[in-house]
Amino acid sequence: MSQGQFLMIILGVIVVGIAVMHGIRGYSEGRKKANMDALAQDTYEIAVDGIRWMRKPEFFGGGGDNCDNSGCDWSSATLESFGYSSEDDGNHHSYHGIIEIDPVSDPNELVVRGTNGEMGNEVVIRVRRPHADSVYTVCLLYTSDAADERSS
Repeated sequence: MSQGQFLMIILGVIVVGIAVMHGIRGYSEGRKKANMDALAQDTYEIAVDGIRWMRKPEFFGGGGDNCDNSGCDWSSATLESFGYSSEDDGNHHSYHGIIEIDPVSDPNELVVRGTNGEMGNEVVIRVRRPHADSVYTVCLLYTSDAADERSS
């Protein structure tokens, strides 16, 4: 084998190695973004079920639609009242992460937080009234460099 052929083999191994490294990196980033989307969907579904619970009369096990201009009284909202099971820690564990109702000092706001520690993803949904224009979503995608914040 000549020296030229040997150099071509070495160059081919280097190019294939770089391509494999980029493929693994792309797979990891795609997996993290897919988890963020799925976690956002799970968290949003729980927030929508919370809105449905708030609009339901108390007689039927709902929140009674006790809303005014400042918001609704979400102080009695729990995952169980929305129809979700919770573990010993009081949180709902889905395949994509851990979802909790975040207790805040303002009872006029429902805060649903979804986190996945392994991926470094966090979704926060805030609801003031049971209307579509009062739902705010913040998705935090943590990377090693900085946090990319998407809001809708």
